[in-house]
Amino acid sequence: MRRKAFFFDIDGTLWDEESRMPDSVFETIRQIRAAGHAALICSGRSKGYIFDPRLADMGFDGCVSSAGAMVEIGRETLYCRIAPTQSLVSAVNTARAFHYAPLLEGNAYLYMDREDFIPTPYIDKLYRELDWRIRSLNGTFGDWPDVTKLSMIAAGKPAPAEVVAAVKPDWDVIVHTPEVLELVPPGVDKGTGLRLALDALGIDRADSVAFGDSPNDMAMFRECGIRIGMGNGSPALLEQADYVTPPLHEDGLWHAWQWLKGTL
Repeated sequence: MRRKAFFFDIDGTLWDEESRMPDSVFETIRQIRAAGHAALICSGRSKGYIFDPRLADMGFDGCVSSAGAMVEIGRETLYCRIAPTQSLVSAVNTARAFHYAPLLEGNAYLYMDREDFIPTPYIDKLYRELDWRIRSLNGTFGDWPDVTKLSMIAAGKPAPAEVVAAVKPDWDVIVHTPEVLELVPPGVDKGTGLRLALDALGIDRADSVAFGDSPNDMAMFRECGIRIGMGNGSPALLEQADYVTPPLHEDGLWHAWQWLKGTL
């Protein structure tokens, strides 16, 4: 069997909205790597938001982060696209003009101000988990040397079409919902990151497998050989999947791995 590369989204794929993972996730990754395949993270999260020791313990061979703006194999950084300060300032001003709260995502820190956001369990979770990794956006305004992407979360009436038009051509926008927008540098997505990682590993595109659940996984699906959609994922993404798993907490990854072993 030729060596394959497996790419895993994090949120909704490896763990749920409370960062809970079924035991079958650990066993699935262990068996994939024991079979000689490469296992990599491919996440919209920036590197500064991928530090959970459980992920490190699984021994991933590489990481595509910031929806493709950073690519690492082992400890080697293959690609890192730092966003220009002028583009970030413009995006922050646009977010606030359309009543979105901006969240800048960097390789070391996240930049945000709690008072910009409507109180939600998600915002509470960010501050609980990240603690010292969160810096005040206003307190550091314009001094964001490690930012690779940003998110906007509606703090008023959503206006996604207006935001998309206002930030072009500095940013490509992924609309998760009208309330949640993800901005990445133009020409960058999970698919471009996946291709860079495959080239570095010397693995053909046909020998890649991608697991995902959300709209920003669509680009990853377009570039990989086999597409696995999580049963708890967005309907539009699942329509593109070669196989749809049961939901995460019904051992979705494990069931996909059993199916894959019969096809590889």
